[in-house]
Amino acid sequence: MRSWPMLLTLLLTTSLVAPAAYGASRDDDEEDDGGTTIVVTRSPDDKRGLKVRAKFFEKKGRVEITPNLGFVTNNPFNQDFTAGMDVGIHLSERFAIEIGGGYAFLGSTNQKDLAAAVTSLTDPNMLEATDPGLMIHGGILWSPMYGKINPMGIAVINLDFFFALGLGYMYEEVELLAINYDTAAATVAERYQNHLVPIHVGFGMKIFASRGFALRVDGRFYLTIDQILDFKNPQSAQENRNLDYNYNANRLDCGTSDSARCVTSLQNTFIVTLGGSIFAPKMKAED
Repeated sequence: MRSWPMLLTLLLTTSLVAPAAYGASRDDDEEDDGGTTIVVTRSPDDKRGLKVRAKFFEKKGRVEITPNLGFVTNNPFNQDFTAGMDVGIHLSERFAIEIGGGYAFLGSTNQKDLAAAVTSLTDPNMLEATDPGLMIHGGILWSPMYGKINPMGIAVINLDFFFALGLGYMYEEVELLAINYDTAAATVAERYQNHLVPIHVGFGMKIFASRGFALRVDGRFYLTIDQILDFKNPQSAQENRNLDYNYNANRLDCGTSDSARCVTSLQNTFIVTLGGSIFAPKMKAED
C-alpha cells in the first residue's frame, strides 16, 4: 500500500505543471478565448534556403568600364603582359553585352630560358614560337550568383561572379628563334603575321568597394583551330625537314605550300587580368 502516496503525489504534480506547459506553448500575442489552442509544429511550406538580401549594388541599365592589366600564363617560350579595356552594357542584373580587347607586349624581347635551351638542341637551331599581339573580343556576360562575406566581422564584402562567352579577333606573330652563341640567348631571326578568329571564354569575380567601383579579376581563354607542321608522325616530320626552305619553315606554310605536312590543332591563349570597374550612371544610395 505504500505505492498509493507516491501515485497521489505524481498526479498532483502533473496537474500543477500541465497548465504552465500549456501556457508556454502559446504565442505571445495570442488571445485567450477559453477554447483549444493549436500549436503549429510542422515545417513551413516554403522550404527554400535563405537568400542574400539587401543587395548593395545594382547593374541593370548601367555601363561598366574596366581598364586592366594581365599576364599570359601558358606561353612556354615568351613572357607576355597585356594592357586593355572592357566595356559592358548591363541589360539586366544577370546579363550584359561586352566588347573589349588588349595588347600583349614584351614577348618578342623577353624569351624565357626554355627558349634558349630548346633552340640550342634543334637542327638547324631554329625554333618556332608564337607571340600574341592584339586581341579583341565581343560577347555576353552572365552573372548567375552574387554573395556577401564578412571576414572576422570587420566589414561586409559584396561579390559578383560572372562567366563570359563570345567571338573575337587575334593577331599574333609567328617567330623563328635562333640561338645567339655569344650571349647563349634566343633571338628572333624571322617574324611572320598570323590572323585568327578565336572563341572567347572567360570567368571571374567582382569585389565591390562602392556602388560605383569594383575590383575585377578574371581569366580569359582565346581558343583557335590552327594548322601546324606535323613532327609527331616520323614520315611527315622527315618531309618537313627536307623542305627547301627548312631553316624558316613554320605553320604559315600549311596554307601556302603543298610540300608541308600539317595537322589541325586546338591552340589556346589563357590570360589572367586584374582591373577596376567603373559603373555609370552613379547609383543613388538608399535612404
